[in-house]
This record gives sequence, C-alpha cells and structure tokens, in this order.
Amino acid sequence: MSILGADVSGWQGPVLDYSGLDFVYVKITQGTYVANPNHDAQVAHARELGLIVGHYHFPAWGDPRAEAQAFWAAARAQPGDFLVLDIENSVYTPWPADPVTWCCAFEDELKSLSGIWAMDYAGPNVRAGWDWSPLAARGGGLIDPEYNPVGPGSPVPWAAVAMWQNADTNISGGDSDIFYGDRATLLRYGIPGITPDSTPTVKDWFDMASADDLRAVVREAIQEQWPDAEGVPTSLKDLTFITRSLVHDVPNQTMKYPVPRSAGGGGGTTSLGGVVAYFDQSRNDTIAAMSAAEIASAVPANLAQQVIDALAAKLATK
Repeated sequence: MSILGADVSGWQGPVLDYSGLDFVYVKITQGTYVANPNHDAQVAHARELGLIVGHYHFPAWGDPRAEAQAFWAAARAQPGDFLVLDIENSVYTPWPADPVTWCCAFEDELKSLSGIWAMDYAGPNVRAGWDWSPLAARGGGLIDPEYNPVGPGSPVPWAAVAMWQNADTNISGGDSDIFYGDRATLLRYGIPGITPDSTPTVKDWFDMASADDLRAVVREAIQEQWPDAEGVPTSLKDLTFITRSLVHDVPNQTMKYPVPRSAGGGGGTTSLGGVVAYFDQSRNDTIAAMSAAEIASAVPANLAQQVIDALAAKLATK
C-alpha cells in the first residue's frame, strides 16, 4: 500500500491545505541558517490535522557537522518526525569535491543528535554522478524525485525507493509525494517515541491509519446504517472529520481539527457536537435539493448520530 504526502518550503504560506494527505515534510534550514520563516506554522497546522511530519535540510556544502547541528536545533523535531537531507546544489551552493563524504559526515552527526538516519532525497542525475554506496549503507530511505507517469527509476545503490516525489504540484502548493508503505511504516523512519508495533489505543490506531483505512471504516459504517448509501449527502472529507472528532473526543469534548472548509473555512478548535451539527446541516441542504420521490426514501433524520455510533463501535475494536 502507499500513502500520499507533500513537501513544502518558504515559497508556500504559513497555513496550507493538506486535504487528503497523510504526511508532509517541511524545509527549515539551508546551510546554517533558517531558510523558511513559515516552517513552524506549517508544521503546527500539519500536527493539528494529524499528519506525520518531516523536516528537511538543503546543504550549503560548508561544514557538514555545523550544518547538521543547525538543522537539528531549528527543526525542534518530536517523536515520530522524520528527517530528510535534500541532496542538491544551486548556483549559490556548488557541489563540493566529494559530496558523498560530505553527506556521510552530515548524517553521522545528525544521527548522533537525533538517534535516526535521515532519509536521502536524491534525483537520478545526482545518483548517477557519484558512488553513493557509503551513504545508502547507513540505512536512510531514498526519496526519488522523478516527474513522469511511469514511476521511480532504479534506486541503486539504495535497496529500494521509499518515497517517490512524482509531481511539482500539490493541493498544499508544494510538491507531491507517494510513500511506499502505511503510516506505521513511515513512523519507523522517525524519531523514537512512537511504537507502531505496540498495542494501539483507539487514538493510536486512528493516528497511524492511512487515508484508505479511514475511508474503508467510514464507508462500512455508513453502509451498515444506511444501506442505500449511493448518494451520501456529504463529502467523504467531511465524514473523515467526524471520524477524527470521534476519536479525539476521548478523553474530552474538544478536538483540534478544523471545521470542514465548506462550513466556513478556517481552523481552530471545535466541539464534536459542532461537527455533528455541520454534518446534519449538510444532510438537510442536500435533501432540500432532492425531488419528492427521492425525499420519500431519504436518509434517516439521525444519520449523523448513527454514523458516529457505528464508527465508535468499529474503532473501539481496532
């Protein structure tokens, strides 16, 4: 299976649209300075939405240990976050004589600080230019940027492509990425502190579930409660918000997820009841546009509560 994500930088704004994404990795440093003033806001918004977060560094090819220290200090990474070394050059940062040795020194220092190996962002031209075996042997996953309809190329000397950056457009305004695995697998690239293999709570299961997992649970719950669910009068995105609110309603009555954009946009904190009310309003708005025959066999008036009850039962068994 695979999950969808994005990478963003200072070219994008502080609050981005992460709809349909499971992860995002955010540029923070270039050389030893902070190159993305929006990093903290972009990360905070992603965390509020339950995305897995990564941070990436663009080398200036100076002192590799100093750059690793600056990156680690600026990222303020949390358990579960993954780290990325963006192996590129620019007109202002030409390649060093030996970029492989430089990257190994950077990642060795970063490993000593974080406890994990960074993932390696390296395109086909970069991979073809030098023998990257010493870096690949450290165990960080390969992120392959190749914009084509076919898929990533040969990962050699890495064992496999962990993530494919497949387009330079995304709903977030950044680039599009596909991770080859589920959320639990991506978390294993992250900083220790979240253990995907441990017996999860309901919230843990939800946070590690992929978008496909969530859609399957939502669809199944709706179909059980409303068998003729071909014309569900809300978007799947809205139902996912209800799922999120249900899980994060335990242990309190507040969820840190935005109300769906069509309910007025913006983020913030709202109650489970507020989302249920929005769900019911969506249902009512849809019914208002239905024909008399359609209304005669319309959805039950308490659809929102039925869906939530069904989701509660299903998620409790996960």
